[in-house]
Amino acid sequence: MTTPDDAQRASTAFKAVAVSWMSSKDKASALAGALGLLDVLYLGAVWHWTGDFTAAAVAGLLAHSVDYFQMYELVTRGQRRNEQQGHSH
Repeated sequence: MTTPDDAQRASTAFKAVAVSWMSSKDKASALAGALGLLDVLYLGAVWHWTGDFTAAAVAGLLAHSVDYFQMYELVTRGQRRNEQQGHSH
């Protein structure tokens, strides 16, 4: 049987976990925003220095090619696994 003290301790523990999770989510969002801003500034500077948008586009694609490759690998790995298991998609 749950006592009021047990309920209070559970409530306090849940609140602590929730606050900790929200704090880490905020930090991750702030980091992602800062990295996005740096990316835009870097590519804008490349465009400005070269006077050629193509150079900035190529620099952006090269900088993110590893990410694109990893996403492609994850998608194709999932497709291969589904085919091996006999799924239709």
